[in-house]
Amino acid sequence: MTRLDKNKKISHLVFGYGQMAKFIKEYLDGVFVSHADITKEDQIEEEIVKFNPDVVINTAAITSLEECEQNKTKAFETNTLGAYKVWQVCKKHGIFLCHFSSGCIFSSNTPDEIYSENSIPNPKSYYSWTKVWAENLLGKSPNLLVVRPRQVISSKVDVRNTLAKWAVYSHFISDQNSTSVVEDFMPVLKDMIDRRISGTFHLANPGTISPLEVSYLLKEKVNPKMKIYPTTLSEINKNLIAKRVTTVLSVEALRAVGYILPPIRESIVKVIEEFKVNLEQSGGFESLNPLRVMTKEKFSLSGKRISKYVNTN
Repeated sequence: MTRLDKNKKISHLVFGYGQMAKFIKEYLDGVFVSHADITKEDQIEEEIVKFNPDVVINTAAITSLEECEQNKTKAFETNTLGAYKVWQVCKKHGIFLCHFSSGCIFSSNTPDEIYSENSIPNPKSYYSWTKVWAENLLGKSPNLLVVRPRQVISSKVDVRNTLAKWAVYSHFISDQNSTSVVEDFMPVLKDMIDRRISGTFHLANPGTISPLEVSYLLKEKVNPKMKIYPTTLSEINKNLIAKRVTTVLSVEALRAVGYILPPIRESIVKVIEEFKVNLEQSGGFESLNPLRVMTKEKFSLSGKRISKYVNTN
């Protein structure tokens, strides 16, 4: 098919318009964020022909674990088949694709249970299954980069930012987890795309940290009134329809191609300090009220109206 509108050529066409798309637009040059429905192949085709990108980045997905559990058909059509349709159109036009998967396709029972990119996934939620199926359909190609961030945090005040979510929670697990700091991995992702590195990579900071440890840092540096109650993953999962997991990822594949992100325990302090500044500029703790509402709704979906998990301070 002949491409049209050569004067509209851009460098990066992003499908999906959530938190990750915002970061990509901030860190990469020549970015257009598309609102096309990736379940419709004709809409994907129209955008690619119109903008003639060098690279397509697919961030489009239903990321709410609860929504995926409640509407499995829609989640499968978007997260799995939608990703495959994007890849099919990219292959047709010979365009490099960067696809966002997720590190939560793995569940670690202990901190020593570390998963590499070649490990067999063991998903615990339907959302995670849709990500596994998408990767299986995409396969391997010199024109395909698949990245798996895990427990994404940043200094930005956003309802999708895990750090912002923790700022309104009150109960935290002590399990060690891999974590991905956006401000650390985005420059690396940019360079990987520029170099057209293909393959599958865990886009996480080296080392692990627990949500409980992060909560103590939030209390120390952001909100001294924050109430903190240690709990267990099994106790949290009793009150959710979509089960959460503990995940420890190997980042050796990333290291092997020349990238070393800052250790999470080194990076977390800086991110929290910057988060405090951004929170103050956004209107303070009142700006987190939508997150408090969302969190209460999330726990009430199980049929149990539980407010104890939300900090009101």
